[in-house]
Amino acid sequence: MSAKQLKTKPEERRCATREVLAQQPKSKLRLYTNYRCLDVVEIRDVSPFGVGLRLNVVIDDGARVHLRYAHKGVQIEVMGTVVWKKAVKLPEPNPHAAYGCWVGIFLRPNSLDANFALYQALMNGTT
Repeated sequence: MSAKQLKTKPEERRCATREVLAQQPKSKLRLYTNYRCLDVVEIRDVSPFGVGLRLNVVIDDGARVHLRYAHKGVQIEVMGTVVWKKAVKLPEPNPHAAYGCWVGIFLRPNSLDANFALYQALMNGTT
């Protein structure tokens, strides 16, 4: 899958360039936090050290999260921390529609094998 790279700003503390997904993967990425399972609505970008994604709910900065991705019989699990969020109004006609948010998740560096597996699966997961 082709992807474009995000340009980093001088104040960025990212360990690697994030790749913007050209297409969303066919399989579901799920986020677990505080005993809740949340479906990821959209994945914006990914690297072996972090991922940017959109949820239908707002979660707190600093929240510890568990991401699970299953594709073609392989399940990948990684742990991370929400390092930033940006609330967004979901594009639904319902005036009582819930807010969602974009979040940036820093993946724990002590599980690089799983982080790289998630990165590769998301980059190649549309086939």
